[in-house]
This record gives sequence, C-alpha cells and structure tokens, in this order.
Amino acid sequence: MDGLFVPSYSFGFPVLESIRKVSTCFFDVHLMIENPDYYLKNFVKAGADSITVHIEACKHLECTIQQIHSLDVKAGVALNPATPLSALDWVLHEVDTVLIMTVNPGFGGQKFVTNMLEKIMELHNRIMKKI
Repeated sequence: MDGLFVPSYSFGFPVLESIRKVSTCFFDVHLMIENPDYYLKNFVKAGADSITVHIEACKHLECTIQQIHSLDVKAGVALNPATPLSALDWVLHEVDTVLIMTVNPGFGGQKFVTNMLEKIMELHNRIMKKI
C-alpha cells in the first residue's frame, strides 16, 4: 500500500527481502499501489513468487501481466468490489490468479461485502466454461 492508490501504507520490498532470507514460503505480493510497473523488478528481486496487481491501478493491464510473466513469476489481478468482472474478459486467459476483493482496499477491520460471493461464483462459472 502506497498511501496513493489506497490511503494506508504497508511494508515494501526491503521487508520482503529480509523475510525471504529466512523463508522458503511462496510469496504472493499484492500491490495496492499506483503505477505498479515501476516496482515489479524490485519485488521479484526481493523474493516474490507471484505478483498481484489491481486492474484499477494499471494503465495497460495486459502489458503489466506480460511484464510480470517475463520476470518468471506468476501474475495475478485483483478487482475492487465495484469493478465489474467484464473488466477481466480480455486478460483472464493470461493470469494465474484472480483476487476478488471482499472489502474496499486500504483499511483493515471492514465489514465483508456479502454480494462478492455472487461475483466469485460468477467468475468460477466463467472459468469453468473455458476449460
């Protein structure tokens, strides 16, 4: 979190690098930041195994996904509760994971947005139809 895309701040790649030195866990880095393309290499160098970016923060989502894959890590896309699933239509086949946010990003302790369960089921059904 960068204080711009969301109003909160969180740790960045220096902390990830420190944790990576003592862990072999799979690290999915969920970037809630503006212009994530500028930081992808730093997070991979620090030890990310997967990078999830917000569709709302990417000017050219397909290019961002391709850049993530070119760094030999998995690519994920996150959607805020108000973002329609149709925003994924042209990139769904290129991503390794999709994160449907069940709260508005940036603050802990929020109430679960229950109608996101329907959105998750709709995404599941879309994926199953393509398999």
